Amino acid sequence: MKEGQPMREAVEHLRLDTEHSKGERKVNFLYNGWNATIGTASPAQLGKVDREHIQIHDKDGLVSEVHGRISFENGRIYYTHLTDKPTFIVDADGKPALTITEKNMKIAINPSQTLILPDHSKISFMFGVDVKVSEPEQAKSQKKYTLDEIFNMADKSASVLKTSIDRTYDIIEKEREAGKLGMGIDRNMNQVKGGMWVEGSLVHLPKEGKAILVGDIHSRPDCLRHILEETKFVERVQSGEKLYLVFMGDYADRNQNVGDGIKSVGVVKALKGMFTNNVVILQGNHDNQILSLTPHEFPLELESKYGGDGTEIYLKYRKLFEQMPLAVKMENGIFVSHAGAASTVRSLSDVVNPSRATRIQMTWNDPDQYASGYVINSGRGFTQLDEDKAFVFGGDALDAFLGAVGSRVLVRAHEQRVSQEFNGKCLTLNSTDYKNAQKAYAVIDLSKEVYGANQIELHYF
Repeated sequence: MKEGQPMREAVEHLRLDTEHSKGERKVNFLYNGWNATIGTASPAQLGKVDREHIQIHDKDGLVSEVHGRISFENGRIYYTHLTDKPTFIVDADGKPALTITEKNMKIAINPSQTLILPDHSKISFMFGVDVKVSEPEQAKSQKKYTLDEIFNMADKSASVLKTSIDRTYDIIEKEREAGKLGMGIDRNMNQVKGGMWVEGSLVHLPKEGKAILVGDIHSRPDCLRHILEETKFVERVQSGEKLYLVFMGDYADRNQNVGDGIKSVGVVKALKGMFTNNVVILQGNHDNQILSLTPHEFPLELESKYGGDGTEIYLKYRKLFEQMPLAVKMENGIFVSHAGAASTVRSLSDVVNPSRATRIQMTWNDPDQYASGYVINSGRGFTQLDEDKAFVFGGDALDAFLGAVGSRVLVRAHEQRVSQEFNGKCLTLNSTDYKNAQKAYAVIDLSKEVYGANQIELHYF
């Protein structure tokens, strides 16, 4: 790196979300050693825009201290009260936790808590790791994320993990909001053009760059690491390459060792947080839990590691998984979902705004080259008497489904095999070594039209 160029370094930060009493919302960030003054005087006295209550300053800065101060010190949040007026602290469920009236009182704040000022403005918190850009005094090597750093991010304390899950949920929601304008978002949740964008439960990929497709992971962090190392995804994205990583669902369960599911899910989540517009996380049947299934060891893993916090963390993950998109549509003719075709899909809008039946079928159905139409999936325990049903689909059903979504080839996961069916119109992809199954990942050139699965590049490992 040449002298004088910006330096990027991974830094932990605290995000402050402020909801003002008049309805305005604002986001600020604190880095270690920084603090924020909470203002209760007229904003004009501070030279600020009306209704702004937060003034950020670094360790050497100086602003008026009129109500209180929030500081971020070595990963912990502190509030110092600087007025005779009260400040209220409420828990995540909105229940009062503490009323502060003592001047100069300094207390530690739980990130799940919210500060409420006398005028009813609210300040909430979110931890994160961001890329801070600064101008160096002398030439230094540019800081980039490594796989080891990413995998280490999957090992979080309970409180930090809860906040991290909430942030990923916010990312999914913000992607949908930006998608209404045909735009995506970056890691800071700013809208961006020209990359992936999300329409309801459907992800659109542009007709440029490449996509790496990953089938079921099922608690195999070693398989996940192998794919990331072999494809050099992290390095290539950080160098500016148009590259997308599509996870096709089923991240936990069927673990070999306790903690492997937590690690696998955590790494996928970390990748989404760092490379937001380059990573797609689809939901599988082991993720959304619309229907009960076995084995389902993930909640037990969380309880084993996090004790009493395990249940709350699991419920947060469930909420996140249920919000993840169902499918990916590529402009080159490929359609991707966890399980496959669904009898309820008559047009692309049925995927964008899926019914419960569509969500079940797109995460539970299987292909069957001997079937005609849709036949009850008895192999997975479904019967005609069930209110919620999954099916096997034949070649004619697949043709109708692909026609409805405007695609030519279906790529799916959901089974521990790698194979083509229906004359190359359907590719099943598995990326876990569960039961020593054959495994691979796929690489797709988004700029080239695809008419059959034989045009998709498979990498066995």
